[in-house]
Amino acid sequence: MTEKTALIINGAEIHRPAASGRLNTLLFETLQQELKLSHTVLTTVLQDGYDVAIEQQKFHKADLIIFQTPIFWFSLPSSFKRYIDVVYKYGIFFGPSSQYGRGGLLTGKTYFLSSTWNAKSTDFELASGFLGERTPDDLLVSFHLTQQYVGLQQLVSFSEYDVVAKPDPDGAVKRLKQHLQKHIVGRQAMHR
Repeated sequence: MTEKTALIINGAEIHRPAASGRLNTLLFETLQQELKLSHTVLTTVLQDGYDVAIEQQKFHKADLIIFQTPIFWFSLPSSFKRYIDVVYKYGIFFGPSSQYGRGGLLTGKTYFLSSTWNAKSTDFELASGFLGERTPDDLLVSFHLTQQYVGLQQLVSFSEYDVVAKPDPDGAVKRLKQHLQKHIVGRQAMHR
């Protein structure tokens, strides 16, 4: 059986003093280390720049696309949104379809979102709270619809919380590794 290929994209964007990008880079490096045991790993670090045509090729080579990103204002950082805007092109990522949203050209591939939040995990649990019992995936519905529009199938997302006031890099790495084993690496091993 041929080895799977994973594309891991680091969307860390620096906004001092609150966001240094260090935690997202640490999680990005953890993803690389863990997945290289079972995948050929391709990477992109948005802050280092990229070539659009090469990025498009990476998506077509990959079986699994992983987005590692901080969340700013309940969305992706502007540089990550720009990346999607210029890389996801008609005829390469999606095409015509008789039904809206069903012309994705990346079918048969999965994606995984790993995000970091300033909000605490408990902020997502209070009906009377600001987030009103919405999940991180609920708040990022436009991101998920975009991935589904191009044909990608969603895997269970990972979120790390309270990263500004109470960062826990060691705990975040441990939780991400457990999540990968349970929802990605272990899942794929079962389907071989």
